[in-house]
Amino acid sequence: MRASIIIVNWNGRHLLKECLDSVFAQSMKDFEVILVDNASTDGSVEFVRKNYPKVKLALNRSNLGFAEGNNIGIRAAFPGSDCIALLNTDARPEKNWLKALVSAAEAHPEAGSFTPKIVFQDGRINSAGHELFRTGEVRNIGVFERDEGQFGKGMEVFGVPATACLYRRKMLEEARLGNDYFDPAYFAYYEDADLDFRAASLGWKALYVPSATVVHLLGASGTSPVQAYFIERNRRRFFLKNFPPGMLLASLPFFFAYNATRLLYIAFAKRHPIAAARACIDAALGIGETLNARAKASALPKKRGSPQVAFAGTGLGVLLKK
Repeated sequence: MRASIIIVNWNGRHLLKECLDSVFAQSMKDFEVILVDNASTDGSVEFVRKNYPKVKLALNRSNLGFAEGNNIGIRAAFPGSDCIALLNTDARPEKNWLKALVSAAEAHPEAGSFTPKIVFQDGRINSAGHELFRTGEVRNIGVFERDEGQFGKGMEVFGVPATACLYRRKMLEEARLGNDYFDPAYFAYYEDADLDFRAASLGWKALYVPSATVVHLLGASGTSPVQAYFIERNRRRFFLKNFPPGMLLASLPFFFAYNATRLLYIAFAKRHPIAAARACIDAALGIGETLNARAKASALPKKRGSPQVAFAGTGLGVLLKK
């Protein structure tokens, strides 16, 4: 199987050398690299052109966000690529990352998404895949836990974080809405969870592959006002857009309880009151567009078995964990 690796960059010049060196050190060699630049002003493009001539560049005139940046990269990928790998500029894959994920794709044709074990620099777990809760939250499995071998075996998960994952191209084409694989309205955050839900609803499985390992450099940092805004706004969009009617109605009490608490937490404990208020207002103003997007996603033809959507729990047990 051939793969295309897509890296979306915005003013990440200081991260690119280590990122690209780790990519070209992969044990699997049959891949192309596409770097999508969101109008960086720090010399990122010039650096890549000079030092990594094998990298295919896709240049945007403005910052279109992580979701649309990846859409552009997928559209630019070699038509013969069977798999699409996404990699953050602050992610450092170990040399067998791509080989292990592609091998899993070859061994499991029923699965459309694959995630490695992602760890922080200090060795703690960043993610062993996504899990879904009735609150509308999608969490990283094992986040902040010490790595003591508890995630040493592969398993089926709800979905995969776009930090350093692999998608089967056939799944992406089935889950595509128009020309978009990721919903550009998210801009950043929850765009991968949105694709998780669509893929699961279409019957595709997602797998955690522990033999693939990635170090995530910056993921342990605190939440900025911009991050808080997009996470809070986008979780509301994700819930309304994706949960089927029965699931949505049954989950509403958990959704309202969780989000009311999160709103207070972001506003006062995290001291981002403007971001919290804007997130709620913009999510409310966007309900009409979200419902239109919901109708389009619901109309996707179901070509596979039963949906793979399942809850890990209510999500109320750790209301303030993030």
